[in-house]
Amino acid sequence: MSRRVLLGIDAGGSQTRIHTYAEGHLLHEELTEAANPLVVGTELSVARIRAGIERAIAKSQTRVAAIGLAVAGVGARAEHQVPGRDLLFALKARFQDTPMALWNDAEAALAAAFEGRRGILLLCGTGMAVLGHDGHGRLQRGGGWGRGLGDPGSAYSLFYNTARCLLAAHDGKREAVASLDGILLSRLQLESPQALIRVFANGPSAEQIKSAVDAVHEAASVGDADAKRMLRTVGRELLSSLLALRDRMPREESYAVVASGGLLEREGPIRAFLADSLREGIPGLECKLSSPLHCASAAAAMLAAERFAIEEHGLSSLLSALEGGP
Repeated sequence: MSRRVLLGIDAGGSQTRIHTYAEGHLLHEELTEAANPLVVGTELSVARIRAGIERAIAKSQTRVAAIGLAVAGVGARAEHQVPGRDLLFALKARFQDTPMALWNDAEAALAAAFEGRRGILLLCGTGMAVLGHDGHGRLQRGGGWGRGLGDPGSAYSLFYNTARCLLAAHDGKREAVASLDGILLSRLQLESPQALIRVFANGPSAEQIKSAVDAVHEAASVGDADAKRMLRTVGRELLSSLLALRDRMPREESYAVVASGGLLEREGPIRAFLADSLREGIPGLECKLSSPLHCASAAAAMLAAERFAIEEHGLSSLLSALEGGP
């Protein structure tokens, strides 16, 4: 069979998607567990991605022209720094005859959002980052601090602040509200607020973070004031990051704003707050909150195709910015 395929991989903090593309069309999708090396460790990250690639290759039954990896937790210029460098080395050792390239998930999401044109991306999932591209090869980044520094504006920070709110009520520092407290403990299958101490001592899993986010949204929907306040706080943190990055971009242009990631893809108070803020008019930003043109796995495949001169996707300027950045 002469047809060649591209693999695009989006390895995040919640799950990993491996997509197989041929001539711009999605052929297969493989889903596996989270593969952020900072969360699960490099060895387990490699094992999960490797297994997914092997299943994708077996399904395609043809030659893989290139593999593009978009991985959470690897930082900018991921191929040259730990843990990205080690992850890529291990995978290349297994798939020696296949060109392979690595970017962090936020960079691939930026390519997915604008196809190399100018714009600002708000990425808000388990973690948070904001990236801007001026369309001429200049790139700005913000956020992405990681869990150890709170990662403000992320799903992790929402869970962290919710846990603090419950524990404050337990200590008598605020009045307990049955809706938020009961919903959160029920979704996490915890017997008491004190059990949250153990959750954070071990590091909350992707499933626990998602359950906490769902609990806060549910509590907000039935009028819980604390839940509403925490969702507004996330919206304000994201808007603050967006405005700070806009101020570092060339001011003669107006930038489209794209929202991506679990917290912003769902309809709710956070997305509504940002959309309303843009509609009111912010200098230098278009007055609409948009969605990405592609998914991150598709962008990873396109970036790899561009780097290895397999297909043209109009991403050469952005590719240069990503590979020449600090």
